[in-house]
Amino acid sequence: MKQIIFTLIAVLVALVPSTMSAYDFEVDGIYYDIYGANAIVTDNITSNGYTGDVIIPAEVTYNGTTYHVTEIGVSAFRDCTGLTSITIPNSVIAIGNEAFYGCTGLTTTDIPNSVTSIGNSAFYGCSGLTTIDIPNSVTTIGGEAFGHCEGLTSIAVESGNTVYDSRDNCNAIIETATNKLIAGCMNTIIPNSVSTIGSWAFDCCTGLTCIEIPNSVTSIGWSAFNCCTSLTSIDIPNSVTSIGTYAFYFCTSLANVSIGNSVTSIGIYAFWKCSSLSSINIPSSVTSIGNNAFDFCSGLTSITVESGNTVYDSRDNCNAIIKTATNTLIIGCMNTTIPNSVTSIGNYAFNGRTGLTNIDIPNPVTTIGLGAFYNCTGLTSVTLPNSVTFIRTQAFENCFKLNDVYCHVADPSLLALERDAFGYIYNGSNVGHTLHVPAGSLAAYQADSKWSQYFETIVEMEPTAGDINGDGALTISDVTNLIDQLLSGDELPAYADVNGDGVVTIKDVTDLIDMLLGGN
Repeated sequence: MKQIIFTLIAVLVALVPSTMSAYDFEVDGIYYDIYGANAIVTDNITSNGYTGDVIIPAEVTYNGTTYHVTEIGVSAFRDCTGLTSITIPNSVIAIGNEAFYGCTGLTTTDIPNSVTSIGNSAFYGCSGLTTIDIPNSVTTIGGEAFGHCEGLTSIAVESGNTVYDSRDNCNAIIETATNKLIAGCMNTIIPNSVSTIGSWAFDCCTGLTCIEIPNSVTSIGWSAFNCCTSLTSIDIPNSVTSIGTYAFYFCTSLANVSIGNSVTSIGIYAFWKCSSLSSINIPSSVTSIGNNAFDFCSGLTSITVESGNTVYDSRDNCNAIIKTATNTLIIGCMNTTIPNSVTSIGNYAFNGRTGLTNIDIPNPVTTIGLGAFYNCTGLTSVTLPNSVTFIRTQAFENCFKLNDVYCHVADPSLLALERDAFGYIYNGSNVGHTLHVPAGSLAAYQADSKWSQYFETIVEMEPTAGDINGDGALTISDVTNLIDQLLSGDELPAYADVNGDGVVTIKDVTDLIDMLLGGN
């Protein structure tokens, strides 16, 4: 039966004309599809695509039949980088999705007043365009229709348009009924009647250096200022309640951000790779911070949460954001000091903090999250307390300078490592990386492939005087342990001799307390 089916398929393929193509006909270098009595401009099948100045006729005749040209089809001129200008006739009513996507050489285009719809990403990436005029006939503009048009200096909607406007000569397109700004440029002035900055409104507007958001605005949409690489500062007014996903994504020059005290949510990746951002102040109103909201903000030196916030805090002036209910540190910076009350380091908490050089993780932290210190390329040492039981995937990946890891867990089988937890191995090399382990645990770590694969050298640590419980930190727990050991009458280890006078007495207890209190 299979052989019969294969034979039938082969016969059918043989019957298909070799001249079959993705278009219906071509006239004067322009390709068309037939749709009833109309023709739709489709893509040029040649390797170079459309180039130069293209003039689309209102009518075209083929095989004795005349067709009205009514539409620029989906992706018709996509990535035609040699296209310099396009003349669209008054017969065209629709410009399809991605019709001129990536036409970087396109410098001028006139949209006739017959056009009613402009599709999604229709002019996306047309970086040579400087001016857009929307006629009063247009009633639909798709998402990112003018995204990545970084050369735009002027945007205007013709008066009389019933759906869109450019009120107050704002150099933007506003959806009239909703007061949503859907497309802006480097010269936009947001009118104080605008209530929403829409998704992708200023997408990759690289010439935008500053913008004032008026008090009428209540929300900043998805990717609203995505890749505005010249934007240096932004004041988010008290009227705004939400900052959308990717809102200021990759705004690499953004050095100053003021978040208004009505903002309740900050979306995922909202300030991703804002590498010039030095400080963050989270107001008490914020109850939701999305994952990776401040990842790769490598310049961060100060993080604070306003007192009174019921969800997040920056206890003990720690320079970090902690989720209060779970004691999880979710966002840190190069100057973070992890408080002793933190129980877990959240996913990607320090992602891309290239200025972080060393970090002490205190008891009672048990979990170091997914990618917690991912791409901390300046990190040279880290201390892991004996409370840690789980280090997740990529927790220290790409920490190429991480030569010294001080792990105070005596039994490696009690600390679970996910794949690539210390994934700084490059081309299979673990050269230069040293793992310091508690006294008496060397053989166990050397025999444990989960650990030995990452470290060229594994050595035992010298016990620290006063660190009675061996967790790598001096705490009140060491005081109680020292007292217990003194009362037991058993032989005491050398590190119980806090003051180094050769004997362990009650004086070592008082000296240890002084050390904890900051005494000499």
